[in-house]
Amino acid sequence: MFLIGSSDVSDSFLNVMRIISRWLISLAIVLLILVLESPVAYAVPQLPHSFYGTLEINGQDAPIGTVVKAKFSELEFSTYTTTEAGKYGDNATSDYFMVIWEGLHSGDIISFYVNGVDTGETYLFESGGGPTELNLTVDMPPVGLLGDANSDGVVNALDITEVERIIAGLAVQTPGADANQDGKINACDITKVERIIAGLN
Repeated sequence: MFLIGSSDVSDSFLNVMRIISRWLISLAIVLLILVLESPVAYAVPQLPHSFYGTLEINGQDAPIGTVVKAKFSELEFSTYTTTEAGKYGDNATSDYFMVIWEGLHSGDIISFYVNGVDTGETYLFESGGGPTELNLTVDMPPVGLLGDANSDGVVNALDITEVERIIAGLAVQTPGADANQDGKINACDITKVERIIAGLN
């Protein structure tokens, strides 16, 4: 009969633990290599670049409802509609124009448009960038008398009716019908015509 001493048991246990430890370390290294080589490891989500600033059209404060758009390679991907005259976004309230698109990369050049017109302003996109103050101004061709939807030289209740007809597709669009100059003719223009008639604009 052979007796196994406690030292022999301890040595055997330590050997087993060493083997297990080496195996676990090898497994961890293999898993780490697989993770690092995986494309998912490089897929860092883009964060928006935030902008704000003053906004002028033909040297005047842009009205509420003015549409600011960001483009990259002629592709529109971010839009902001103003809620205050003369500016887009507000640094004081952290209300920003958030520019983001999955196809953008840091260093790409963003172009800014107001009511569909190129402002000539550009900025390098930076993931998570900003808040960036970028004042925008644009010159737009004259469109006649704003609110004069029927082109009779005056703005009155007849123009409200004409805007309604244009919205319904019963009349041809006219430059004056886009009373708030946002590039669209809708109920907001009716409100704008009413304000013009009342002397509020």
